[in-house]
Amino acid sequence: MITSSLWLDDYNDIFSDFDSRHYPSRRISDDFLYELRMDMRGRQTIEELLLMVPEREREQATEGVIIDRLQRFFTEQYGSWRDKYRKKLHISLIMALSGIIIMILDAVAIFLGIRSLLIKLLSTVMEPASWFLLWTSVDYLIYDLRDLKKERDFYKKLSRAKVIFRSD
Repeated sequence: MITSSLWLDDYNDIFSDFDSRHYPSRRISDDFLYELRMDMRGRQTIEELLLMVPEREREQATEGVIIDRLQRFFTEQYGSWRDKYRKKLHISLIMALSGIIIMILDAVAIFLGIRSLLIKLLSTVMEPASWFLLWTSVDYLIYDLRDLKKERDFYKKLSRAKVIFRSD
């Protein structure tokens, strides 16, 4: 069984110090997420997220609420990052295709030797626009998608993991 585990002083280590709401609606702490990232680095998958809490701090009813909150949070975040990834991918592909089409149109106009003033003006605008679209789309595909994929995969692993509290 592939397990990721963290030691907690109490349940509040999971949640933001600045959020005083009850556990079902409280924000998850950035420190908690950072520690999860560090613990899960290099793992392709995890089956269990084991949260170790001292026996004197444990409450079964509270743990059930926190487990539901964490699973809901991880699933929502996975869906959000998955959608961001897909949207950026579609935009990148549309930009690349647009850049290629504009390059082809510009090349056809030059090849046919059309010398009208309007075609010359359009050609002057189309050439840099096509290169801009093409290079920007490649930048998105290489760099932006890599970061989005990393976040998407992190939350995908967590959304599929079973959250368990234990004392030792």
